[in-house]
Amino acid sequence: MDENKGEIKEFTKLLQGSGIIFLGFILDRGFTFGGQVLLARILGRADFGAVSIGQTIAGTLGTLVLIGLNTGVGRYLPRANSSSKRRGVILSALHLIAPISLLVGGLIIYYARTIALVGFNNPSLTPLIQIFAIGIPLLAIKKFTIGVVQGREQSRPKVFIQNIIQPISKIILIGAALLIGFEEIGISISIVLAYGITTFVSIIYLVRYTPLLDDIVPDYIHRELIYFSAPLVVTSAMIIFLSDIDTLMIGYFSTTSDVGRYKVVYPIAQLLTLVFLSVKFVSMPLLSRIDSRGNRSRFQYIYSKATKWILVTTLPLYVLITVYSEWIIKSVYGTQYITGAAVLPILTSGFFVHAIAGPTEGTLTSLGRTRSIMAVSIITGVSNIVLNYILIQNFGIIGAAIATAISYAFMNLMYITILVVSEGISPFRRELFRVSAVGVVSLLAGFSMTQIELLPYQILPGLTFILVYIPGIILLCVSDEEIESVKNNTPSENVIADVFSRLFR
Repeated sequence: MDENKGEIKEFTKLLQGSGIIFLGFILDRGFTFGGQVLLARILGRADFGAVSIGQTIAGTLGTLVLIGLNTGVGRYLPRANSSSKRRGVILSALHLIAPISLLVGGLIIYYARTIALVGFNNPSLTPLIQIFAIGIPLLAIKKFTIGVVQGREQSRPKVFIQNIIQPISKIILIGAALLIGFEEIGISISIVLAYGITTFVSIIYLVRYTPLLDDIVPDYIHRELIYFSAPLVVTSAMIIFLSDIDTLMIGYFSTTSDVGRYKVVYPIAQLLTLVFLSVKFVSMPLLSRIDSRGNRSRFQYIYSKATKWILVTTLPLYVLITVYSEWIIKSVYGTQYITGAAVLPILTSGFFVHAIAGPTEGTLTSLGRTRSIMAVSIITGVSNIVLNYILIQNFGIIGAAIATAISYAFMNLMYITILVVSEGISPFRRELFRVSAVGVVSLLAGFSMTQIELLPYQILPGLTFILVYIPGIILLCVSDEEIESVKNNTPSENVIADVFSRLFR
Protein backbone atom coordinates (compact mmCIF):
# COMPACT_ATOMS: atom_id res chain seq x y z
CA MET A 1 0.00 0.00 0.00
CA ASP A 2 2.78 2.45 0.94
CA GLU A 3 4.65 1.56 -2.27
CA ASN A 4 1.50 2.23 -4.31
CA LYS A 5 1.02 5.61 -2.64
CA GLY A 6 4.66 6.43 -3.32
CA GLU A 7 4.29 5.57 -6.99
CA ILE A 8 1.17 7.72 -7.29
CA LYS A 9 2.98 10.60 -5.56
CA GLU A 10 5.95 10.39 -7.93
CA PHE A 11 3.67 10.13 -10.97
CA THR A 12 1.73 13.16 -9.75
CA LYS A 13 4.98 15.09 -9.50
CA LEU A 14 5.92 13.99 -13.03
CA LEU A 15 2.47 15.00 -14.30
CA GLN A 16 2.53 18.40 -12.62
CA GLY A 17 6.07 19.30 -13.68
CA SER A 18 5.54 18.09 -17.23
CA GLY A 19 2.33 20.10 -17.48
CA ILE A 20 4.09 23.32 -16.51
CA ILE A 21 6.96 22.63 -18.91
CA PHE A 22 4.48 21.81 -21.68
CA LEU A 23 2.70 25.11 -21.12
CA GLY A 24 6.07 26.82 -21.44
CA PHE A 25 6.84 24.97 -24.67
CA ILE A 26 3.49 26.03 -26.12
CA LEU A 27 4.20 29.68 -25.31
CA ASP A 28 7.75 29.37 -26.65
CA ARG A 29 6.73 27.65 -29.86
CA GLY A 30 3.93 30.15 -30.37
CA PHE A 31 6.23 33.17 -30.12
CA THR A 32 9.08 31.50 -31.99
CA PHE A 33 6.81 30.24 -34.71
CA GLY A 34 5.24 33.68 -35.11
CA GLY A 35 8.66 35.30 -35.38
CA GLN A 36 9.83 32.73 -37.89
CA VAL A 37 6.77 33.17 -40.09
CA LEU A 38 7.32 36.94 -39.99
CA LEU A 39 10.98 36.62 -40.97
CA ALA A 40 10.31 34.02 -43.66
CA ARG A 41 7.67 36.19 -45.33
CA ILE A 42 9.53 39.51 -45.11
CA LEU A 43 13.14 38.48 -45.72
CA GLY A 44 12.55 35.92 -48.45
CA ARG A 45 14.13 32.50 -48.73
CA ALA A 46 17.78 33.54 -49.25
CA ASP A 47 18.09 36.08 -46.41
CA PHE A 48 15.97 33.93 -44.09
CA GLY A 49 18.27 31.00 -44.84
CA ALA A 50 21.33 33.15 -44.05
CA VAL A 51 19.93 34.18 -40.64
CA SER A 52 19.00 30.53 -40.00
CA ILE A 53 22.60 29.48 -40.63
CA GLY A 54 23.85 32.08 -38.12
CA GLN A 55 21.40 30.91 -35.46
CA THR A 56 22.34 27.30 -36.12
CA ILE A 57 26.04 28.06 -35.61
CA ALA A 58 25.37 29.93 -32.35
CA GLY A 59 22.99 27.26 -31.06
CA THR A 60 25.34 24.44 -31.99
CA LEU A 61 28.45 25.92 -30.38
CA GLY A 62 26.45 27.30 -27.45
CA THR A 63 25.62 23.68 -26.63
CA LEU A 64 29.03 22.17 -27.36
CA VAL A 65 30.93 24.57 -25.09
CA LEU A 66 28.88 23.28 -22.16
CA ILE A 67 30.80 19.96 -22.53
CA GLY A 68 27.80 18.17 -21.05
CA LEU A 69 28.08 19.96 -17.72
CA ASN A 70 24.51 21.26 -17.80
CA THR A 71 23.32 17.65 -17.83
CA GLY A 72 25.86 16.75 -15.14
CA VAL A 73 24.49 19.49 -12.90
CA GLY A 74 20.96 18.27 -13.61
CA ARG A 75 21.91 14.80 -12.38
CA TYR A 76 24.12 15.63 -9.39
CA LEU A 77 22.08 18.40 -7.74
CA PRO A 78 19.19 16.06 -6.76
CA ARG A 79 21.76 13.79 -5.09
CA ALA A 80 23.52 16.61 -3.18
CA ASN A 81 22.30 16.59 0.44
CA SER A 82 23.91 19.81 1.74
CA SER A 83 24.33 23.45 0.70
CA SER A 84 28.11 23.06 0.44
CA LYS A 85 27.71 20.17 -1.98
CA ARG A 86 25.11 22.01 -4.03
CA ARG A 87 27.30 25.10 -4.23
CA GLY A 88 30.24 22.91 -5.18
CA VAL A 89 28.30 21.33 -8.05
CA ILE A 90 27.28 24.71 -9.48
CA LEU A 91 30.70 26.36 -9.13
CA SER A 92 32.57 23.33 -10.44
CA ALA A 93 30.57 23.51 -13.66
CA LEU A 94 30.84 27.30 -14.01
CA HIS A 95 34.63 27.21 -13.60
CA LEU A 96 34.79 25.20 -16.82
CA ILE A 97 31.92 26.61 -18.88
CA ALA A 98 32.74 30.33 -18.62
CA PRO A 99 36.30 30.32 -20.04
CA ILE A 100 35.56 27.70 -22.72
CA SER A 101 32.53 29.58 -24.06
CA LEU A 102 34.40 32.90 -24.18
CA LEU A 103 37.36 31.31 -25.96
CA VAL A 104 35.21 29.60 -28.59
CA GLY A 105 33.18 32.77 -29.20
CA GLY A 106 36.36 34.76 -29.74
CA LEU A 107 37.80 32.20 -32.16
CA ILE A 108 34.62 32.19 -34.26
CA ILE A 109 34.72 35.98 -34.51
CA TYR A 110 38.35 35.86 -35.63
CA TYR A 111 37.86 33.10 -38.21
CA ALA A 112 34.39 34.14 -39.39
CA ARG A 113 35.46 34.93 -42.96
CA THR A 114 37.24 31.59 -43.31
CA ILE A 115 34.14 29.78 -42.05
CA ALA A 116 31.93 31.69 -44.50
CA LEU A 117 34.20 30.90 -47.46
CA VAL A 118 35.14 27.30 -46.68
CA GLY A 119 31.97 26.18 -45.00
CA PHE A 120 29.35 27.90 -47.13
CA ASN A 121 31.18 29.40 -50.13
CA ASN A 122 29.49 32.69 -49.27
CA PRO A 123 31.71 35.53 -47.93
CA SER A 124 28.64 37.71 -47.33
CA LEU A 125 27.86 35.50 -44.30
CA THR A 126 30.97 36.81 -42.47
CA PRO A 127 29.28 39.63 -40.48
CA LEU A 128 26.35 37.38 -39.59
CA ILE A 129 28.68 34.70 -38.22
CA GLN A 130 30.59 37.31 -36.18
CA ILE A 131 27.38 38.70 -34.71
CA PHE A 132 26.05 35.29 -33.70
CA ALA A 133 29.45 34.30 -32.27
CA ILE A 134 28.83 36.91 -29.54
CA GLY A 135 25.78 34.88 -28.57
CA ILE A 136 27.74 31.68 -27.90
CA PRO A 137 28.75 32.42 -24.27
CA LEU A 138 25.35 34.01 -23.65
CA LEU A 139 23.54 30.87 -24.76
CA ALA A 140 25.95 28.72 -22.75
CA ILE A 141 25.14 30.51 -19.47
CA LYS A 142 21.42 30.33 -20.20
CA LYS A 143 21.55 26.59 -20.92
CA PHE A 144 23.69 26.01 -17.83
CA THR A 145 21.07 27.80 -15.74
CA ILE A 146 18.37 25.56 -17.16
CA GLY A 147 20.50 22.59 -16.07
CA VAL A 148 20.55 24.03 -12.53
CA VAL A 149 16.77 24.49 -12.63
CA GLN A 150 16.39 20.87 -13.75
CA GLY A 151 18.68 19.64 -10.98
CA ARG A 152 16.60 21.50 -8.42
CA GLU A 153 13.54 19.65 -9.80
CA GLN A 154 11.77 22.89 -10.65
CA SER A 155 9.67 23.79 -13.67
CA ARG A 156 8.53 27.40 -13.38
CA PRO A 157 11.96 29.07 -13.65
CA LYS A 158 12.73 27.09 -16.80
CA VAL A 159 9.45 28.20 -18.35
CA PHE A 160 10.05 31.82 -17.37
CA ILE A 161 13.65 32.00 -18.63
CA GLN A 162 13.63 29.85 -21.74
CA ASN A 163 10.02 29.79 -22.85
CA ILE A 164 8.83 33.30 -21.99
CA ILE A 165 11.70 35.78 -21.64
CA GLN A 166 13.78 34.57 -24.59
CA PRO A 167 11.06 34.29 -27.26
CA ILE A 168 9.22 37.44 -26.18
CA SER A 169 12.37 39.57 -26.13
CA LYS A 170 13.41 38.08 -29.47
CA ILE A 171 10.12 38.79 -31.24
CA ILE A 172 9.91 42.32 -29.80
CA LEU A 173 13.44 43.19 -30.89
CA ILE A 174 13.00 41.58 -34.31
CA GLY A 175 9.75 43.49 -34.79
CA ALA A 176 11.50 46.74 -33.87
CA ALA A 177 14.31 46.00 -36.32
CA LEU A 178 11.84 45.33 -39.13
CA LEU A 179 9.90 48.51 -38.37
CA ILE A 180 13.11 50.55 -38.53
CA GLY A 181 13.89 48.94 -41.87
CA PHE A 182 16.81 46.73 -40.88
CA GLU A 183 17.49 43.62 -42.91
CA GLU A 184 19.46 40.47 -42.02
CA ILE A 185 22.29 42.27 -40.15
CA GLY A 186 19.98 44.29 -37.92
CA ILE A 187 17.76 41.28 -37.31
CA SER A 188 20.79 39.20 -36.32
CA ILE A 189 21.84 41.87 -33.82
CA SER A 190 18.29 41.86 -32.42
CA ILE A 191 18.40 38.10 -31.89
CA VAL A 192 21.75 38.28 -30.06
CA LEU A 193 20.43 41.11 -27.87
CA ALA A 194 17.55 38.80 -26.94
CA TYR A 195 20.13 36.19 -25.95
CA GLY A 196 21.72 38.84 -23.72
CA ILE A 197 18.45 39.67 -21.99
CA THR A 198 17.79 35.99 -21.31
CA THR A 199 21.30 35.52 -19.91
CA PHE A 200 20.83 38.52 -17.60
CA VAL A 201 17.64 36.98 -16.18
CA SER A 202 19.46 33.63 -15.84
CA ILE A 203 22.20 35.25 -13.76
CA ILE A 204 19.58 36.86 -11.51
CA TYR A 205 18.09 33.41 -10.89
CA LEU A 206 21.49 31.89 -10.06
CA VAL A 207 22.33 34.69 -7.63
CA ARG A 208 18.97 34.82 -5.85
CA TYR A 209 17.80 31.25 -5.78
CA THR A 210 20.91 29.08 -5.57
CA PRO A 211 23.85 28.97 -3.10
CA LEU A 212 26.14 30.39 -5.82
CA LEU A 213 27.23 33.41 -3.75
CA ASP A 214 26.47 32.06 -0.27
CA ASP A 215 29.14 32.28 2.39
CA ILE A 216 29.61 28.52 2.42
CA VAL A 217 32.77 26.56 1.69
CA PRO A 218 31.95 24.67 -1.53
CA ASP A 219 32.53 20.96 -1.84
CA TYR A 220 34.00 20.93 -5.35
CA ILE A 221 33.50 17.93 -7.61
CA HIS A 222 35.44 19.02 -10.71
CA ARG A 223 36.87 15.58 -11.37
CA GLU A 224 33.65 13.64 -10.74
CA LEU A 225 31.61 16.07 -12.80
CA ILE A 226 34.06 15.92 -15.71
CA TYR A 227 34.18 12.12 -15.55
CA PHE A 228 30.39 11.97 -15.79
CA SER A 229 29.98 14.79 -18.30
CA ALA A 230 32.96 14.18 -20.61
CA PRO A 231 31.17 11.51 -22.68
CA LEU A 232 28.27 13.92 -23.02
CA VAL A 233 30.53 16.29 -24.99
CA VAL A 234 30.57 13.73 -27.77
CA THR A 235 26.88 13.06 -27.17
CA SER A 236 26.03 16.75 -27.48
CA ALA A 237 28.04 17.01 -30.67
CA MET A 238 26.32 14.02 -32.20
CA ILE A 239 22.86 15.23 -31.16
CA ILE A 240 23.63 18.55 -32.80
CA PHE A 241 24.79 16.74 -35.91
CA LEU A 242 21.50 14.90 -35.84
CA SER A 243 19.41 18.05 -35.46
CA ASP A 244 21.46 20.67 -37.32
CA ILE A 245 23.90 18.99 -39.69
CA ASP A 246 21.16 18.57 -42.27
CA THR A 247 20.66 22.35 -42.34
CA LEU A 248 24.38 23.03 -42.67
CA MET A 249 24.87 20.35 -45.35
CA ILE A 250 21.92 21.68 -47.35
CA GLY A 251 23.62 25.07 -47.20
CA TYR A 252 26.88 23.51 -48.42
CA PHE A 253 25.53 21.29 -51.20
CA SER A 254 22.60 23.46 -52.26
CA THR A 255 21.45 27.07 -51.73
CA THR A 256 20.27 29.28 -48.89
CA SER A 257 16.84 29.19 -50.56
CA ASP A 258 16.70 25.44 -49.97
CA VAL A 259 17.78 26.05 -46.38
CA GLY A 260 14.86 28.46 -46.03
CA ARG A 261 12.39 25.90 -47.42
CA TYR A 262 13.70 23.22 -45.08
CA LYS A 263 13.77 25.43 -41.99
CA VAL A 264 10.12 26.44 -42.29
CA VAL A 265 9.13 22.77 -42.19
CA TYR A 266 11.43 21.69 -39.36
CA PRO A 267 9.73 23.52 -36.44
CA ILE A 268 6.32 22.17 -37.48
CA ALA A 269 7.67 18.62 -37.32
CA GLN A 270 9.32 19.37 -33.97
CA LEU A 271 5.89 20.03 -32.45
CA LEU A 272 5.72 16.27 -32.04
CA THR A 273 8.45 16.44 -29.39
CA LEU A 274 6.74 18.98 -27.09
CA VAL A 275 5.29 16.46 -24.65
CA PHE A 276 8.37 14.24 -24.94
CA LEU A 277 10.74 17.10 -24.05
CA SER A 278 8.50 18.20 -21.17
CA VAL A 279 8.47 14.71 -19.68
CA LYS A 280 12.20 14.22 -20.30
CA PHE A 281 13.10 17.45 -18.46
CA VAL A 282 11.15 16.46 -15.35
CA SER A 283 11.78 12.71 -15.39
CA MET A 284 15.59 12.71 -15.51
CA PRO A 285 16.27 14.23 -12.05
CA LEU A 286 13.22 12.42 -10.65
CA LEU A 287 14.51 9.05 -11.86
CA SER A 288 18.03 9.94 -10.67
CA ARG A 289 16.73 10.51 -7.14
CA ILE A 290 14.69 7.27 -7.23
CA ASP A 291 17.75 5.35 -8.49
CA SER A 292 19.92 6.77 -5.69
CA ARG A 293 17.48 5.11 -3.24
CA GLY A 294 17.67 1.76 -5.06
CA ASN A 295 13.92 1.52 -5.76
CA ARG A 296 13.96 -0.21 -9.16
CA SER A 297 10.25 -1.12 -9.24
CA ARG A 298 9.26 2.54 -8.80
CA PHE A 299 11.86 3.48 -11.40
CA GLN A 300 10.23 1.11 -13.93
CA TYR A 301 6.77 2.39 -13.02
CA ILE A 302 7.62 6.05 -13.66
CA TYR A 303 9.48 5.26 -16.89
CA SER A 304 6.58 3.17 -18.24
CA LYS A 305 3.98 5.79 -17.36
CA ALA A 306 6.07 8.53 -18.96
CA THR A 307 6.39 6.55 -22.19
CA LYS A 308 2.70 5.71 -22.28
CA TRP A 309 1.51 9.29 -21.96
CA ILE A 310 3.99 10.56 -24.50
CA LEU A 311 2.42 8.12 -26.98
CA VAL A 312 -1.14 9.05 -25.97
CA THR A 313 -0.59 12.77 -26.53
CA THR A 314 1.72 12.60 -29.55
CA LEU A 315 -0.15 10.14 -31.78
CA PRO A 316 -3.08 12.43 -32.71
CA LEU A 317 -0.75 15.33 -33.51
CA TYR A 318 1.34 13.09 -35.75
CA VAL A 319 -1.70 11.92 -37.70
CA LEU A 320 -3.10 15.43 -38.19
CA ILE A 321 0.18 17.05 -39.28
CA THR A 322 0.94 14.20 -41.68
CA VAL A 323 -2.51 14.22 -43.29
CA TYR A 324 -2.78 18.01 -43.63
CA SER A 325 0.90 18.82 -44.34
CA GLU A 326 0.39 20.67 -47.65
CA TRP A 327 -2.48 22.74 -46.32
CA ILE A 328 -0.46 23.68 -43.21
CA ILE A 329 2.58 24.88 -45.20
CA LYS A 330 0.48 26.85 -47.68
CA SER A 331 -1.69 28.48 -45.00
CA VAL A 332 1.15 29.45 -42.68
CA TYR A 333 4.05 30.37 -44.97
CA GLY A 334 2.49 30.95 -48.37
CA THR A 335 2.87 29.33 -51.77
CA GLN A 336 6.59 30.15 -52.13
CA TYR A 337 7.36 27.45 -49.54
CA ILE A 338 4.86 24.86 -50.80
CA THR A 339 7.65 22.66 -52.18
CA GLY A 340 8.58 21.92 -48.56
CA ALA A 341 5.25 20.13 -48.02
CA ALA A 342 6.70 16.85 -49.28
CA VAL A 343 9.35 17.02 -46.54
CA LEU A 344 6.93 17.45 -43.63
CA PRO A 345 5.45 13.90 -43.44
CA ILE A 346 8.96 12.42 -43.54
CA LEU A 347 10.28 14.62 -40.75
CA THR A 348 7.17 14.14 -38.61
CA SER A 349 7.60 10.37 -38.90
CA GLY A 350 11.17 10.67 -37.62
CA PHE A 351 10.21 12.88 -34.68
CA PHE A 352 7.20 10.66 -33.90
CA VAL A 353 9.41 7.58 -33.53
CA HIS A 354 11.84 9.63 -31.42
CA ALA A 355 9.06 10.79 -29.11
CA ILE A 356 7.14 7.54 -28.59
CA ALA A 357 10.31 5.64 -27.67
CA GLY A 358 10.05 7.56 -24.41
CA PRO A 359 12.74 9.41 -22.42
CA THR A 360 15.35 6.75 -23.19
CA GLU A 361 18.40 8.99 -23.16
CA GLY A 362 17.29 10.82 -20.01
CA THR A 363 16.65 7.48 -18.31
CA LEU A 364 20.15 6.25 -19.15
CA THR A 365 21.57 9.58 -17.93
CA SER A 366 19.77 9.20 -14.60
CA LEU A 367 21.44 5.78 -14.27
CA GLY A 368 24.89 7.25 -14.99
CA ARG A 369 25.23 5.39 -18.30
CA THR A 370 26.83 8.34 -20.11
CA ARG A 371 29.39 6.17 -21.89
CA SER A 372 26.64 4.05 -23.39
CA ILE A 373 24.92 7.26 -24.51
CA MET A 374 28.19 8.44 -26.03
CA ALA A 375 28.64 5.21 -27.99
CA VAL A 376 25.10 5.38 -29.36
CA SER A 377 25.52 9.07 -30.20
CA ILE A 378 28.75 8.47 -32.13
CA ILE A 379 27.21 5.67 -34.18
CA THR A 380 24.07 7.73 -34.84
CA GLY A 381 25.97 10.92 -35.65
CA VAL A 382 28.34 9.28 -38.10
CA SER A 383 25.46 7.41 -39.74
CA ASN A 384 23.51 10.66 -40.04
CA ILE A 385 26.42 12.48 -41.69
CA VAL A 386 26.90 9.66 -44.18
CA LEU A 387 23.18 9.48 -44.96
CA ASN A 388 22.95 13.26 -45.40
CA TYR A 389 26.02 13.28 -47.65
CA ILE A 390 24.52 10.62 -49.91
CA LEU A 391 20.87 11.62 -49.87
CA ILE A 392 21.11 15.43 -50.06
CA GLN A 393 23.18 15.28 -53.22
CA ASN A 394 20.62 12.95 -54.83
CA PHE A 395 17.30 14.08 -53.39
CA GLY A 396 17.89 17.56 -51.92
CA ILE A 397 15.86 18.54 -48.86
CA ILE A 398 13.77 15.35 -49.12
CA GLY A 399 17.00 13.36 -48.75
CA ALA A 400 17.87 15.39 -45.63
CA ALA A 401 14.48 14.58 -44.12
CA ILE A 402 14.88 10.85 -44.87
CA ALA A 403 18.36 10.85 -43.27
CA THR A 404 16.99 12.53 -40.12
CA ALA A 405 14.04 10.12 -39.80
CA ILE A 406 16.21 7.02 -40.21
CA SER A 407 18.79 8.31 -37.73
CA TYR A 408 16.24 9.00 -34.99
CA ALA A 409 14.71 5.54 -35.38
CA PHE A 410 18.12 3.86 -35.27
CA MET A 411 19.24 5.86 -32.23
CA ASN A 412 16.19 5.02 -30.14
CA LEU A 413 16.35 1.35 -31.09
CA MET A 414 19.88 1.23 -29.64
CA TYR A 415 18.85 3.11 -26.47
CA ILE A 416 15.93 0.75 -25.83
CA THR A 417 18.15 -2.27 -26.42
CA ILE A 418 20.63 -1.05 -23.77
CA LEU A 419 17.87 -0.39 -21.24
CA VAL A 420 16.29 -3.82 -21.78
CA VAL A 421 19.47 -5.91 -21.95
CA SER A 422 21.67 -4.13 -19.39
CA GLU A 423 19.18 -2.66 -16.93
CA GLY A 424 16.11 -4.87 -17.33
CA ILE A 425 13.96 -1.80 -17.96
CA SER A 426 11.50 -1.82 -20.85
CA PRO A 427 9.01 0.73 -22.15
CA PHE A 428 6.91 -2.04 -23.65
CA ARG A 429 3.94 -2.76 -21.42
CA ARG A 430 0.42 -3.94 -22.19
CA GLU A 431 -0.82 -0.35 -21.86
CA LEU A 432 1.24 0.75 -24.86
CA PHE A 433 -0.32 -1.85 -27.13
CA ARG A 434 -3.78 -0.83 -25.94
CA VAL A 435 -3.10 2.79 -26.84
CA SER A 436 -1.75 1.70 -30.22
CA ALA A 437 -4.89 -0.34 -30.89
CA VAL A 438 -7.10 2.65 -30.13
CA GLY A 439 -4.97 4.73 -32.49
CA VAL A 440 -5.29 2.21 -35.33
CA VAL A 441 -9.08 1.97 -34.95
CA SER A 442 -9.38 5.77 -34.89
CA LEU A 443 -7.20 6.07 -37.98
CA LEU A 444 -9.35 3.56 -39.88
CA ALA A 445 -12.45 5.49 -38.86
CA GLY A 446 -10.91 8.68 -40.19
CA PHE A 447 -9.91 7.11 -43.49
CA SER A 448 -13.45 5.84 -43.95
CA MET A 449 -14.56 9.48 -44.22
CA THR A 450 -12.10 10.59 -46.90
CA GLN A 451 -14.66 10.41 -49.71
CA ILE A 452 -17.29 12.43 -47.88
CA GLU A 453 -17.06 16.21 -48.47
CA LEU A 454 -19.43 17.66 -45.92
CA LEU A 455 -16.81 20.07 -44.52
CA PRO A 456 -14.18 22.22 -46.30
CA TYR A 457 -10.48 21.28 -46.59
CA GLN A 458 -11.25 17.61 -45.93
CA ILE A 459 -11.66 18.34 -42.23
CA LEU A 460 -14.10 15.44 -41.66
CA PRO A 461 -11.46 12.61 -41.62
CA GLY A 462 -9.33 14.42 -39.03
CA LEU A 463 -12.38 15.32 -36.95
CA THR A 464 -13.60 11.71 -37.04
CA PHE A 465 -10.18 10.48 -35.90
CA ILE A 466 -10.23 12.80 -32.88
CA LEU A 467 -13.85 11.98 -31.96
CA VAL A 468 -13.04 8.26 -31.91
CA TYR A 469 -9.55 8.54 -30.36
CA ILE A 470 -10.28 10.65 -27.28
CA PRO A 471 -13.21 8.56 -25.92
CA GLY A 472 -11.27 5.40 -26.72
CA ILE A 473 -8.30 6.54 -24.65
CA ILE A 474 -10.49 7.65 -21.73
CA LEU A 475 -12.50 4.44 -21.64
CA LEU A 476 -9.79 1.87 -22.35
CA CYS A 477 -6.39 3.33 -21.45
CA VAL A 478 -6.69 5.41 -18.25
CA SER A 479 -6.06 3.53 -14.99
CA ASP A 480 -7.48 4.27 -11.54
CA GLU A 481 -4.16 5.53 -10.17
CA GLU A 482 -3.79 7.88 -13.13
CA ILE A 483 -7.23 9.31 -12.41
CA GLU A 484 -6.18 9.82 -8.78
CA SER A 485 -3.00 11.56 -9.91
CA VAL A 486 -5.00 13.91 -12.11
CA LYS A 487 -7.28 14.72 -9.16
CA ASN A 488 -4.25 15.39 -6.94
CA ASN A 489 -2.77 17.59 -9.66
CA THR A 490 -5.88 19.73 -10.18
CA PRO A 491 -4.87 23.26 -9.11
CA SER A 492 -6.96 25.27 -6.71
CA GLU A 493 -6.15 28.46 -8.62
CA ASN A 494 -5.55 29.54 -12.16
CA VAL A 495 -2.43 27.81 -13.52
CA ILE A 496 -1.24 30.73 -15.65
CA ALA A 497 -1.65 33.19 -12.78
CA ASP A 498 0.21 30.77 -10.53
CA VAL A 499 3.09 30.52 -12.99
CA PHE A 500 3.47 34.27 -13.28
CA SER A 501 3.11 35.00 -9.56
CA ARG A 502 5.46 32.24 -8.34
CA LEU A 503 7.84 31.87 -11.25
CA PHE A 504 10.99 31.22 -9.26
CA ARG A 505 9.57 29.06 -6.51
